[in-house]
Amino acid sequence: MAKYGVLPTNYTYGVLVDVYGKAGLVKEALLWIKHMRLRGLHPDEVTMNTVIRVFKDAGEFDKADRFYKDWCIGRVDLNDLELDSIVDFENESGSAPISFKNFLSTELFRTGARSPVLETSVSPDKESQTIKPQLTSTYNTLIDLYGKAGRLRDAAEVFSEMLKSGVAMDTITFNTMIFICGSHGHLSEAESLLSKMEERGFSPDTKTYNIFLSLYAGVGNIDRALEYYSKITKSLPVLMKMYIDQGLLDQAKILFDKFLLNCELSSKTRAAIMDVYAEKGLCAEAEAVFHGNSNLPRKNKGVVEYNVMVKAYGKAKLYDKAFSLFRSMRQNGTWPDEYTYNSLVQMFSGGELVDKARDLLGEMRAVRFKPMCLTFSSLIASYAHLGRLSDAVDLYQDMIDAGVKPNEVVYGALINGFAKAGDIEEAQQYFHMMEESGVSANKIVLTSMIKAYAKVGRLEEVQKVYEKMNDLEDGPDIITSNTILKLQKILPNIKTFKVLFTALKKGGMPNEAVRQLKSSYLEGKPYARQAVIIAIFSLVGLHDLALQSCEAFANAEIGVESFVYNVAIYAYGSSGLIDKALNMFMKMKDKGLEPDLVTYINLAACYGKAGMVEGVKRIYGLLIYGEIEPNKSLLRAVIRAFKMAKRRDLVKMVKQEMKYALEEHDYSESEDKTIPSPKLKVNTKNIY
Repeated sequence: MAKYGVLPTNYTYGVLVDVYGKAGLVKEALLWIKHMRLRGLHPDEVTMNTVIRVFKDAGEFDKADRFYKDWCIGRVDLNDLELDSIVDFENESGSAPISFKNFLSTELFRTGARSPVLETSVSPDKESQTIKPQLTSTYNTLIDLYGKAGRLRDAAEVFSEMLKSGVAMDTITFNTMIFICGSHGHLSEAESLLSKMEERGFSPDTKTYNIFLSLYAGVGNIDRALEYYSKITKSLPVLMKMYIDQGLLDQAKILFDKFLLNCELSSKTRAAIMDVYAEKGLCAEAEAVFHGNSNLPRKNKGVVEYNVMVKAYGKAKLYDKAFSLFRSMRQNGTWPDEYTYNSLVQMFSGGELVDKARDLLGEMRAVRFKPMCLTFSSLIASYAHLGRLSDAVDLYQDMIDAGVKPNEVVYGALINGFAKAGDIEEAQQYFHMMEESGVSANKIVLTSMIKAYAKVGRLEEVQKVYEKMNDLEDGPDIITSNTILKLQKILPNIKTFKVLFTALKKGGMPNEAVRQLKSSYLEGKPYARQAVIIAIFSLVGLHDLALQSCEAFANAEIGVESFVYNVAIYAYGSSGLIDKALNMFMKMKDKGLEPDLVTYINLAACYGKAGMVEGVKRIYGLLIYGEIEPNKSLLRAVIRAFKMAKRRDLVKMVKQEMKYALEEHDYSESEDKTIPSPKLKVNTKNIY
């Protein structure tokens, strides 16, 4: 530092005092404080605390107390301390020869030396005020100082000052006060401090219990000593959790092994330690605690230990090991309890090992253990997820027979399972059963019902369920799924349908198709509302929702008009499912419904996407021979279809020839609307 002209700071001097003090060089340590003052620096609280600790550890209690009180008034006076062979730094002279230590004191920080300080040893900026410590560590040092000096009243005053000043206490503060009180025969005060420690949220550590153990052993109170010895072993899981949470696994193992040298841990304590490892997914470490030392394997393990080990295997998805351990319990003299069975059934259900879970559930009930609601719900949910709905329903009935009330998880699993299977009636039945049983539907259940209703096009019910979701305390959010958010924006009511028709026009749907949907809606035709929503879903890219609604048409019991087939062809074509779109067209014809202008527009788009040029030509042929009245929307659809099929030659020809045909058609309409429109005169050789 001197070589590079770096000036020392409070931190520098504090480290030097600490190092020299721990080496037992108390006088040399204090030389640094004097050197510090000569450099014009006043010790801060950290440095002051270090000096007091050096005095305390050297047994110089009075000097430590005097130094502290001087510091509080801004004074640092070391002149009355008996320090041998100290050079008078003010005049750089002395009768004693300069030793190596003196050389360090005078030469180490010579570079950048400041001018001589004032003769007074009081810090000018501190002279008129009293300084109070602010650090917990300072108060802890002072309490320890006064305790070791036998000055209990002073120690208590410092402890009280901490409370008044709002300085945070810690475990060290309480441990120190407990030891001071107890070692001076005030055991009741020590116990009171322990209670206050716990009230303030500080957990006693091993040192706390060791203090009481030694205190009560010292006065011959064996029962109380043994009581605190027991608490030491009980605190082991807490201490190990502290290490494990920080990733200090080696330190945790050392602590565990150290405990084993002095005492035998109870089954409950071992289980608690295993559980700490299991929660972190440290299955091997939990196994080591469970099995014990390989040279001295443990016997007579408790059921709690087995249960925790089963849980550890489950979290690690080591299902075979868990089952093997379960089967070995009776052989080792330990019988499984309700928790063992519940844990195993839940574990196997989560791993979709439903048959094994069902067997264990039967075994559990055979020995008259009552399964928890969570156990039933886990297995029912797994059955529903796997599509085994009949098994889920059977287990639901078993649950009722066993006197276990189903919760929202059970109903949610059944509702969602039937909704996915398209069985809306069953889903709706369990939804009503849930409401009748007084179980409140959560967002997961309501979301399942919304999907179920949307799948069959029952949009009024979708709206009703969605309103229930709004009544929940936290309302709908992103967790309920993006589908719900999108439905929230586009689910229609009477006032919003005008907006939807406008959106369809601006979105590129032909005017003829929009007019057809609008007239069907206004006339109140069956499926008109659903048809509008399907068109909106397809337009904004929500193809899955659109297609789910389309499936409902296939099972419709009432007659479906052509506008419904048209929108279905549009939806399938928009999602790229051309085969289904064409099948819908064929079904339309089978029902005796003639294709209209909108049908041909949608078909042209489908043929173009599939590259089916012949299909586009067929529609164009109907235009040529006058079987379809010339229409700009249809012509645009034909041109787009040829473009998608990459037939630029046909696009160019159709554009040119259709231009004249449309002009002639428009002219004939303007002259006399009663005169039939002429057939298109085009060169069919260019097409076929």
